[in-house]
Amino acid sequence: MRITKSDFETVLNGQCGAVVITGSNGSVNVDHAQSIRVEGTKVTVLNEKVETLEAIGSDNTFNMTEVGHATIAGNRNTLLGRNYRQVTFKGQGNAVNTDNEPQLDDQGTGNKVI
Repeated sequence: MRITKSDFETVLNGQCGAVVITGSNGSVNVDHAQSIRVEGTKVTVLNEKVETLEAIGSDNTFNMTEVGHATIAGNRNTLLGRNYRQVTFKGQGNAVNTDNEPQLDDQGTGNKVI
């Protein structure tokens, strides 16, 4: 599934493969996905379970329940959730707020785990 439109609101029910969002200023609710990649800015993603999360864009919000591996290359992204197994920061000023203590690889600057 590819979302290229900006100013969008989308709900994806059921099991998805790869979800790629290149649009900006929108929101998507995804039940389950193999992977989610956000290239746009100011996107809000709600998700129950995803194996791979990747944020190339900046100023996005991810409200996730369970994430296998998150790679955050953009700046000022906020990750919320119950369980992030592994987080790789490559950008600046990103934050993850989760109930567990994820394995962390911080290659950027000014990133934090709350």
